[in-house]
Amino acid sequence: MYIQFSKKYYIKKLKSDPYLQLFLHDVCLRPSCYNCSFKDTHRISDITIADFWGIHNIMPDIDDDKGISCVIIHSKKGEELFNKVVKNKFKVNINDIKKYNPAIIKSAQKPFNRDAFFNDLKYNNFKVIKRKYYYSYIYNTYKEKALKIFRIFWR
Repeated sequence: MYIQFSKKYYIKKLKSDPYLQLFLHDVCLRPSCYNCSFKDTHRISDITIADFWGIHNIMPDIDDDKGISCVIIHSKKGEELFNKVVKNKFKVNINDIKKYNPAIIKSAQKPFNRDAFFNDLKYNNFKVIKRKYYYSYIYNTYKEKALKIFRIFWR
């Protein structure tokens, strides 16, 4: 996460940025994200732009570990605009995109504590929110990993 202000900047790695972690755990999404009517590969837009999760599995030679965008073209107009703007492009099977980008075809699952998060956000400062939500996700992530390792050793 990198944010530049006029004279200062904020930079954090993915795992240590509270906002990114809560976003990636679907806690701080808009209500419509949990019941999105645009989750399909055939959309009314001309193009769809997304992060290309899984590019390292599909085309490892172009993965620079900085992020690759995925563009899905839905119309002739979208194709014309895309060809005017984008120089470096690679054609990929839509099924490969869907395999690693499930958000393209299905809505996010609403976490059990999403409503409590937004209620707490109204009345508490960020330190309280961070302690209550971010640290619990970090704890549960490590707990899950430890349980998987434990299960492997105790087979």
